[in-house]
Amino acid sequence: MALLRRTLDRTVWPRLFGGCHTARDTVAAIGTAGFTEMSPRRLRVPEKGLPTPVSAHVLGSARRP
Repeated sequence: MALLRRTLDRTVWPRLFGGCHTARDTVAAIGTAGFTEMSPRRLRVPEKGLPTPVSAHVLGSARRP
């Protein structure tokens, strides 16, 4: 799945879906943006069945100091 995500990110995915990058580490990007006190929860949508490039989700909150 990681190879598929990286390939999509280098080709058509960002152009078709408004700059979305499926291989981006969302939690790391939030921390790099200066947010602290993060409480992320990683989940997959849908929980069962075949995963897709956009199955990985992060749910939570963060504060900017």
